[in-house]
Amino acid sequence: MRGKISKKEVEMQKPWQEFEDFIAKALSGKKTPGSGNRRIKGDIAGNRFLVECKSTESEFMDVNTEWFSKIKEACLENGTYTAIPVVALGFAPFEERSTVLFIPYTGGLGTDKDLSSFGSFRISKRALIPGVKYLLSSGPWVAFSIREFKDLLERLQDAQ
Repeated sequence: MRGKISKKEVEMQKPWQEFEDFIAKALSGKKTPGSGNRRIKGDIAGNRFLVECKSTESEFMDVNTEWFSKIKEACLENGTYTAIPVVALGFAPFEERSTVLFIPYTGGLGTDKDLSSFGSFRISKRALIPGVKYLLSSGPWVAFSIREFKDLLERLQDAQ
């Protein structure tokens, strides 16, 4: 990974690159070479997680449920998670309140939104609510804020 990005380079970045940089910094992760199209899948890798980043400058985002399946598959090895699969959705301007991280959950808490029969769904910036549980074709996922996810990582670290 190269050094700091200059102000001029930041101004020239595409929005998706800006979002990846934002998530990498917020989670203390590293951008993966080739942005996930090589051996390491996902856009951001950390000690315990792998993130697929999706962003928009629009008020709405069409979310492809395949993103969730692919990152989940990339984190599974012989039926066991080697990392926490995360899908990060962000709306410009990229900041904590316009970003939600989705991770799979196994709790028997039910779901708030059953989208399991859809290949995609549309979500608005205002609908990004941490704690909402979604049932997708790849299983149940729950939305976390960046702060909540970092707290989860700390609790996992303390449990070791």
